[in-house]
Amino acid sequence: MRLQPLFVSLALAVPFALLPAAPLLAAPAATARQADTAPVLVTAAQWQQMASEGSRYLWFAKEQARTEASLKKMMKAGI
Repeated sequence: MRLQPLFVSLALAVPFALLPAAPLLAAPAATARQADTAPVLVTAAQWQQMASEGSRYLWFAKEQARTEASLKKMMKAGI
């Protein structure tokens, strides 16, 4: 019983058989931006509150400081 070549052939053929259906499986097209996906900016007071809350956790505070320094450096460089 030589079914192995049949399975190999099917394994190779099935992906190619699905290619015509690929556009149907793709993600839906981009839609207009919705209000709930808009970027949210925080006030200086909110930023300070978040910074003070995060400082209670040592590892989080270190990462927060590193990220903020990196962000300021990139903004200064114009990136």
